[in-house]
Amino acid sequence: MGFLARVLSFRRTTRNGARVEDVEVKPGGTSSVTLEQTGPPGDDSPPLDTDFAAGLDVEATGRGVAVGYADPKNAGQAAQGEKRFYSRDSSGDIQATIHLKGDGTIELRNASGSVTLQAAGDIEGENGGGSLKLSAGGDLEFQNGGGSLDFSSGGAVDVQAASMAVNASSSFKVDAGGASLEMAGGVCTINGAQIDAAGLITDGIGTALDSHTHIGSPSAPLGAVSPTGIPVPA
Repeated sequence: MGFLARVLSFRRTTRNGARVEDVEVKPGGTSSVTLEQTGPPGDDSPPLDTDFAAGLDVEATGRGVAVGYADPKNAGQAAQGEKRFYSRDSSGDIQATIHLKGDGTIELRNASGSVTLQAAGDIEGENGGGSLKLSAGGDLEFQNGGGSLDFSSGGAVDVQAASMAVNASSSFKVDAGGASLEMAGGVCTINGAQIDAAGLITDGIGTALDSHTHIGSPSAPLGAVSPTGIPVPA
């Protein structure tokens, strides 16, 4: 025979060499009884003392089993055919949820953030510090209060920030539209021109800009001059 009863306590124990879970309940108008909790393998869900248990007497054993529980505090939200899991604190308030929706969407949520996997494969996540989006097509976007970083599926990268720092142990290189920037070994190379760690510059054909001489300047328009523009003696 089945019955409903208020949950009084829950405990894990061992009986006849098997690990079991006992639930003490109090059916209306009777003294408390102990039921053995049953459920599918892999479902570890002890009840709260505020829950109600559905119990069944098991013939020829002298014991009963708890086959389900009702949460009297929180209303359900899942639509027909959906599945929703949630955890609660000792007061019965929901703290985290996993919602498997009827359209294939999966939502994970708690008070600090959420992650959503859309049926089409798009992923969105957010918390108090920022957000990320990964589209099914491969576009990736990060955002926080300081800016954003976007990687398109076509290979373009867009950075929106007040400043950007790159920390690399060996080298860093960017190639785009025939232009290049590379930093390695204390040297920064821009389209072939180099700036060394001391700040000295060598152009793309190997000319050191701090020590060469050239023809023409306001002070010596027809003759060789030093980098300062002072005429070089003949």
